[in-house]
Amino acid sequence: MILKSSALVILLAVANFFFGLACAQVQANYQVLFSWSGEMLRLFGQVLGTLFLVIILSALTAALVRPYWITIIGVSLSSVALLLAWGFGIVTLVAVVVYAGIFLLYAIEVKRGMENELAFSMRPLNGEYRTLQFALVLPLAVAIALAYQADISRSNSLIPPAYRRLVTENMVQSISGQFPEGDQAAIIQEFRQQVDQYWASLDQLLAPYLPYLPLAIGILACWVLGLLFLLVSWFPTVLLAVLFPILKAAGFAKEIV
Repeated sequence: MILKSSALVILLAVANFFFGLACAQVQANYQVLFSWSGEMLRLFGQVLGTLFLVIILSALTAALVRPYWITIIGVSLSSVALLLAWGFGIVTLVAVVVYAGIFLLYAIEVKRGMENELAFSMRPLNGEYRTLQFALVLPLAVAIALAYQADISRSNSLIPPAYRRLVTENMVQSISGQFPEGDQAAIIQEFRQQVDQYWASLDQLLAPYLPYLPLAIGILACWVLGLLFLLVSWFPTVLLAVLFPILKAAGFAKEIV
């Protein structure tokens, strides 16, 4: 029993290490988030893949691993692995500590729910899924906030340059072809200047709130990521519903639960 529980704990730590790498990639390639490109799709696929992996192994660990102290060790190792892969810093350390606390709460509540069931049930896992979702969204939101803060220092612009380019080019494309060919270049040039003035005025408007902007971006990212998470939340649930009977038939779950 201890051996199989330990195997799950190690796998969970490995999954969290890859999740930390995904957070580091999001932070390093923050500008890619504002472009519809192959690089953005690859980053999205990496993040989604690691999230699914952590969700599956978190559910297995919470539901199957006994005794409690092994779960606590598993959460601790997973948090250290996440921090090592993501990169050490004061903000990342605080984020990982909060992540560990929420993760442990999820595992404890799932275990309590399992103990109150007469037979094995997915109900405790489904009931605590939102807790796990928040735990996973938090590091990604912090990574985006840290990247935005670094972007401000690098570009001296409060509006991300990649986002400005994306919006400006879309606006230019929307008016292209609406003017005589001889006048179109001059009109578009003047339009770009007006848009640049708008971005400059927006920077001035946001300047007094500079210390709070990374926090605001982090909260916004947390909300958006939470919504995106809901769109794909059915997949791990279905996979777990298929996986648990297989583990039980193989004798793995029987020995641990």
